[in-house]
Amino acid sequence: MSFRSRVYHTTKIGKGKRIVSSVSTSDYFLWEIIKFICKACFYIMFFWLIIPIKLIFRKK
Repeated sequence: MSFRSRVYHTTKIGKGKRIVSSVSTSDYFLWEIIKFICKACFYIMFFWLIIPIKLIFRKK
């Protein structure tokens, strides 16, 4: 007998309403890895612009 698990994600759609969706764990980890790679590429390409903006608007 195999064990299958699901990952549940809640999304707010407006006016206090929420929707719940579920995906398999393998799909979830795949999308998280892809999302991390895309964010890393974006930060590497624009780090020279992002870091000064973060330093300027940092809360004091």
